[in-house]
Amino acid sequence: MYGLLVLTFLPVLYIFFVKDGYPGATTLAGVTAAMLAQEMSGWFTEGFIYYPIMGATCLYIGYVSGNVMAQRIPVMLACRKEVGAEPNTELAEVSGVIGVVSSVFVNIVILILVIVFGAMLLNILPQAIKGAFSYASPSMMGAAFPMFIGLIKSMISSNKNKA
Repeated sequence: MYGLLVLTFLPVLYIFFVKDGYPGATTLAGVTAAMLAQEMSGWFTEGFIYYPIMGATCLYIGYVSGNVMAQRIPVMLACRKEVGAEPNTELAEVSGVIGVVSSVFVNIVILILVIVFGAMLLNILPQAIKGAFSYASPSMMGAAFPMFIGLIKSMISSNKNKA
């Protein structure tokens, strides 16, 4: 995490030392305070929020591989639902770990393929398709969010039925 914090300041250091630009101490202090406030709140709260859902093993793998909220939790919940595992059981833990580890391997394979073949594909695509890429991220999040909410609702209703 400290490495990420240092990397956050690289653009500022580049502009200051290489491009000989200085945005001012007030601007730098304000941006630094805002970034620290945003990131530090996540450092302290994410573990407490994700642990009851993911368990220790999935949480560790998720933090090491990254993208916990957008990829690891939905995959883990889908795997648990598919095998019919009740929350906080050994089957739920094992199926969640298998799902999270599988998602990490799939991400690595896809990332390698995109890196190797991405430049070739971009040269082949027409400009109209290249312009449509700006809509890709919002459409993926819009598609994934209802699925995630549905999984959470089904877990809550299954817990209410037990009580």
